[in-house]
Amino acid sequence: GMVVEGKSWKEAFNYGVIEGLLVYPVSWLIYTFANSFSSMGGFGTLLAVFLVTLIVRGILILATFKQTLSQQKMTQLQPELAKIQAKYPNANTNQYEKSKMGQEQLALYKKYKINPFGMFIVLLVQFPIFIAVWSAMQGSAILMEGSILGLAFSATTSAAMFNFKGPWYVAWIIFLLMAAAQFFSMKVPQWIQKKNQKSAPKLGKNPAQDQQNKTMNLVNNVMVVMIVVMGLSLPIAMGIYWFFSALISLGQSLITQKIAANVREKGKYAKYKNK
Repeated sequence: GMVVEGKSWKEAFNYGVIEGLLVYPVSWLIYTFANSFSSMGGFGTLLAVFLVTLIVRGILILATFKQTLSQQKMTQLQPELAKIQAKYPNANTNQYEKSKMGQEQLALYKKYKINPFGMFIVLLVQFPIFIAVWSAMQGSAILMEGSILGLAFSATTSAAMFNFKGPWYVAWIIFLLMAAAQFFSMKVPQWIQKKNQKSAPKLGKNPAQDQQNKTMNLVNNVMVVMIVVMGLSLPIAMGIYWFFSALISLGQSLITQKIAANVREKGKYAKYKNK
């Protein structure tokens, strides 16, 4: 972490590209917003963190929009994917079937211009931004000095939760809200997908698809656990950022789902019109 206020943007680049491109602008935003709302005390800083989260997530949503849309299209392709998988019931054990199934799936993705590795690209983009926000928050003097309901933004979450002389309950509330928001932001898209799969035409059991779903579930669960565990060791400010971030993610999932459902409906009507 570096103290930002006394430094120019040009100087920030001396610390490296991520510092210059990401950390400094985020720090500058936190500083500018927190200063603007300084009359509101800790709640002003909270509002500053919320606005910065909104901007950072907005940029992320734009940067990964294609990938997110890809994921949505993939959800709609579930019935077609299931048909392909039904043709190769032994894909788990039979190498030939497995490669044939893989080829057909790739052809389907190509037809609908979908990148099956979209999710990993999103994660790759998110990681440096997460590091940058964390650095910026640690280096932001205004955050380090501020507090909310008597709890310092710079306090380590776990220490604050078990320091029963201080406002420990505020730390617990922030931590539990963050953990719950993270859990729902990961799970809701999966629940939506399950619901979509239920309404898709029923096909035979497919071990390969089940395996894929299990892997995705595992990855998501590990991510939630990691965020919760890391949340304990990070400053309160980062927990608040993660809480807002998860809420925005949840909103994004619901909105893209709505758009995708509308597109699906239109597709259905188009079919009837052409008949």
